[in-house]
Amino acid sequence: MWSKRQRYWLAANKVLLAAKASQFKFYNPRTDTYVGGWVTPSDGHGRYQLKVPLGPGCPDEMPPLYVVSPLILPKYGGGAVNEEQRSHAFHTWKNGPGGCVSICHNTPGRWNPKCTILGIVIKGLLWVEAYSRHLKTGMSIASFFEELRRPGQRSHEYPPLWTKESRLCLNKKD
Repeated sequence: MWSKRQRYWLAANKVLLAAKASQFKFYNPRTDTYVGGWVTPSDGHGRYQLKVPLGPGCPDEMPPLYVVSPLILPKYGGGAVNEEQRSHAFHTWKNGPGGCVSICHNTPGRWNPKCTILGIVIKGLLWVEAYSRHLKTGMSIASFFEELRRPGQRSHEYPPLWTKESRLCLNKKD
């Protein structure tokens, strides 16, 4: 199923994940391949399963990032994040399979083959932290990411805590 180029990209990403986010693993390497792992926010409340399905268009097409468990994510004050569908405030895209939340980790126009699964996973980890904060305070997930940005930085640029190494591209010159 995978071309030589895709196998290289997948292998490089597997090495990065093993080194930097070992709780995330590759599953079904030949068909229906995905990366998945469980995350607990720093406050210890809740446990979330994240899934990155890798379709036949990778690495040229941006893979989605889903919260597959729990399926329904309640909002502060009532309702569910799942009801929002595509939302700037919650940094979500249209819901994924079965109605699961689809996290906005990048934009299709900015995605390129130099981007990595580790970058997606880190955005997922940050999103879970932001969601945990939302549950306590009602603060939007977008506001959480705004606090991480440097002055003058655009909304989809990486937060300042990401170093040159962790910009998460395979090309070291970036």
